[in-house]
Amino acid sequence: MIKDHLKALYRIATNPKMLGWSPETFWKATAAEFEMTVEGLSGNVRGRP
Repeated sequence: MIKDHLKALYRIATNPKMLGWSPETFWKATAAEFEMTVEGLSGNVRGRP
């Protein structure tokens, strides 16, 4: 199950039509960085954590 979630996140992050991250960036990013990127692109930016 976790493997499936990781695959989905990887596809979102590395797809040029989505985030367009390199595989290296995906594997180095923290979950918080990924979340902030998705929030920023969707316009749903929260305040401080």
